[in-house]
Amino acid sequence: MPSDYEQICADNVYWVWNPFSDFENCQRRVQWTWRESPGGDFCPGWQPASQKPSKDADSFRPSVEVSDEFMAVLPNGVSPPSIKN
Repeated sequence: MPSDYEQICADNVYWVWNPFSDFENCQRRVQWTWRESPGGDFCPGWQPASQKPSKDADSFRPSVEVSDEFMAVLPNGVSPPSIKN
């Protein structure tokens, strides 16, 4: 019988063995991020007084959106399921 901790975690832990192929048909996006620059002044009409920055991003954050149907077929629980060949 699972412990209380295992029961709570079982609702939140899902196993994906081949993420590149498993997430292939899911909606994917990337968010590019830049370090914040010091604030500048505004001209009348809320137009920035300084030039728009143009430099390479410092980093990015990928994300994958999954549906309930996608999650429903994944093995779940705190212990990894055995791999069947």
